[in-house]
Parts: sequence; structure tokens; C-alpha cells
Amino acid sequence: MRFLLLYFMVFFLASFSSAAEVALVVTLPNNYSYIKCVNVPGNADGFDLINKADIETGWGYNRARGHYPARILGYECPPDGCILYVSRGGDWVREDGFDRGLSCRQHYCAEDGDIAALGYGGTPPDFGFREICLEELPSTAGGLTGKVIVSEIGDIPVITSLLLITLLVVYFIYRYW
Repeated sequence: MRFLLLYFMVFFLASFSSAAEVALVVTLPNNYSYIKCVNVPGNADGFDLINKADIETGWGYNRARGHYPARILGYECPPDGCILYVSRGGDWVREDGFDRGLSCRQHYCAEDGDIAALGYGGTPPDFGFREICLEELPSTAGGLTGKVIVSEIGDIPVITSLLLITLLVVYFIYRYW
């Protein structure tokens, strides 16, 4: 009996001692992606992963689905919530639950080396685990911890706008002299 009790204690403690490093990608509606490497306990669910990432998230809840993100980084999700995709060294797989049910068959469970992508629809951009977790440390941008990947828009419209604003300011200041 003692041996059986000792076995279960060791098994129970071993399940909590494992950790998982997960590359998190949050795609935003403005063609930006927020990326961060997150350390969570092994088998952490999607709700714990997003909370551990420490990004501004508003959660919704219902019995059938469990928690689901309703707002991420100030952007509202669609009525059915933002979608969680996971890649384990291959194709993206859509996960139906963040913390629904008790088993990993009913919701996402973190494994070391996962790439988890949270988005507003469609498949996420192609990032590799090594790009996110094994490269440089996350930077701080505007109070966010993580990297913000630049969109495909480019800098020319921004520079043109700044130049026009500067010319208008100079015109209105020197107009009355």
C-alpha cells in the first residue's frame, strides 16, 4: 500500500514539474502580429497560456466552450471569439477550446515547442518556434512586452503624411508674418 501511495505521489509531482516553452503569435486586424515566447507548466490550457503571456485580454465564458477571448490588445474579437491555432512542427490545427472540459482532448494543452496562434480568422502567419523563442529577447513597445512585427504597408505613406503636416504648419505660422 505504501509503495502504491509513493508511486502516485511521485507521478503527481512529476506531472507538475514539467514546463513548456510556447511561441505565441497574436495576429491583429491591422496586419500586425504580436509575438512572445511564453513559459507555462506542461499541459497548461489555452486560457492559462494567454493569461501567462500577460497581454490585455477580455474574456467571455459559456458552459459549452469554456473561456474564449472577446477582446485582445484593445481589438474586439468576432462574436464567437478569436480562434486558437496550434502548430507542432507541421500544419496549423484549429483548437476548439481554451479550457473547456477536463482533458486535453477537449481543449488545447501546451507542449514544449508548440507554436500557438491567436487570431481573427484565417490561418496565422508563418512563424517558426526558433524565430520567436530562440532569437533575441522580446522588446518593449508602447507598454507591450513582446515584438510587434511591422505590416506590409511600408514607411512611404507615413513619411509623406509627416512631410505634408510639417509643410502645413510652416505655412500657417509664416503666413501672417
